[in-house]
Amino acid sequence: MQGSLAESLRLLRARKGLSLLAASEQLGVDRHTLRDLELGQGRTPRYPTLAKIAEGYGVPVEDLLEEPVPLADASATGHLQVRALQLRETPTAELREQVKALAGNQRAKTIEDLRTREGMQKAVAQSLVMHEATEIRAELLERGEEDPKAYLPDLRRYLDALDID
Repeated sequence: MQGSLAESLRLLRARKGLSLLAASEQLGVDRHTLRDLELGQGRTPRYPTLAKIAEGYGVPVEDLLEEPVPLADASATGHLQVRALQLRETPTAELREQVKALAGNQRAKTIEDLRTREGMQKAVAQSLVMHEATEIRAELLERGEEDPKAYLPDLRRYLDALDID
């Protein structure tokens, strides 16, 4: 449950385009608690905490405990245009925090990890999160900001594997 919950929380926050601080304020949950939940650290959250998070993100509690929701699906045709607009309107400092949160939690997958259905689902969810991080990176570069690839090893590995400069 912890891994699935952590992935779901990171993806939901990324979909909303919120920094960790902004999400914690919107949800009414301490930012350290939210960070630990997104990292899958600490103990299993109590129902009242899950209920606050679910209500704040506008999803049923059950959705937090199921497979992660992808950032963009085929039925959301305008999602990419809306997301690009959201990124353009987000302050640079907040974008930097978002890309750190997204790219800072990824782990390299081994062949053994991918042999199970759960491992494959996790890898797909992580690639969606990293895709979101690359979108934020592109917006930061367009603004003339320092490339997060320079200070985020997981993002650098991901982009190097895709051969993206």
